Amino acid sequence: MVYVCQPALRPGGASRHEGPETTAQILVLARFGLMLLEMALIRAHLVRGRHTVRDTFASIGMRAGNGATNIALAGATVAVFTWIYQFRVYDISMSSPWAWAAIVVLDDLAYYWFHRISHECRFWWAAHVNHHSSQEYNLSTAIRQPWTGVLVGTWAPWFVLLLIGFPPKMIFLQSGLNLLYQFWIHTEAIRRMAGGPAGSRPRCFTGTELVRSAG
Repeated sequence: MVYVCQPALRPGGASRHEGPETTAQILVLARFGLMLLEMALIRAHLVRGRHTVRDTFASIGMRAGNGATNIALAGATVAVFTWIYQFRVYDISMSSPWAWAAIVVLDDLAYYWFHRISHECRFWWAAHVNHHSSQEYNLSTAIRQPWTGVLVGTWAPWFVLLLIGFPPKMIFLQSGLNLLYQFWIHTEAIRRMAGGPAGSRPRCFTGTELVRSAG
C-alpha cells in the first residue's frame, strides 16, 4: 500500500489503516493455499490438471516482479489517472449503487479491449505474452503476470471511465475485484464454467463474461 500521507497512529503505535494491509495479506495467503490444495488434488488424481514445481516457481517469480514494478510505478499511475479525471464529463459518486452496477459492466468492457488489443497488437502482446508462457493451466498461471504492463500503457482502456466521471479509486477497486474473480477460473479442475469448458476459452477476452466476444 502506498500512502500519499503518513497514516495516523493509535496511542499504542498501530496504524488506524491496517485493515487494507491485513486484507491483502489474507488474500495472498488464500491464493497460495488454494494453489497448494489444487496441487495436492492433482497429485492424488482427484481433479483434472497438471503442474510442475519449476513452472509454479516461475509463475511466483513473475508475480513478485509484477508486484515490484506496480509498487514502483504506483505514484505515476495515480498521477496520470488523477490528471485525466479532471476532464470528466460527470461527477459520479462512489456511494451510488447504480454507479457500482454500471462500473461492473464498464470495467469488464475496458478489460475486454485491454485483453483483445494485448492479443492483436504486437507492442502490447510483447508484455502480455508472458502471462501465456506456461505449458500448464492451473491456479499458479493466474499469478504469472508481466513486469512491463504499466510501462507500455495497458491502463489506457480505463481512461474512458475516468472521462465519464468514475473516480480513480472506484476504478482501481473494481479492477482489483475483477482480477480477483479471474484467479479461480485459471484451472482445469473445474470441468465447465461460463463461456465453455475450463481452460479452453481462446476467443474470450473478458474477465467476468459480462461482456462477450463476438469473434
